[in-house]
Amino acid sequence: MLFQEDLVKKGHRRKIRQYQIGNPHIMYRMVENHAGTGLYMPIHLLVYETSDGKVMVEYDLPSSLCAQFNNTRILSDSIMLENNLIKMIQTADGGGRGKSISDN
Repeated sequence: MLFQEDLVKKGHRRKIRQYQIGNPHIMYRMVENHAGTGLYMPIHLLVYETSDGKVMVEYDLPSSLCAQFNNTRILSDSIMLENNLIKMIQTADGGGRGKSISDN
């Protein structure tokens, strides 16, 4: 596991944060449908500064992670969560202008 303190010790002072986000009501409903979705919820979001000073946002698409459950309710909920996540990132970015956004 890599922590911010590890970056400082190695002389690479960059800003990096990990967030866990999601709608508790939707996540609870997903876990009720299949307990395995608890491995992927809440969504893990990594925000960091690149060496050239750009801000990067990385995350796994919930719909990709949850497709393995072959459950239309879970897939629908995961798509709703990722659409909300994308809107939130675009809002934080001022409408999608200027910063790089990466979704894996």
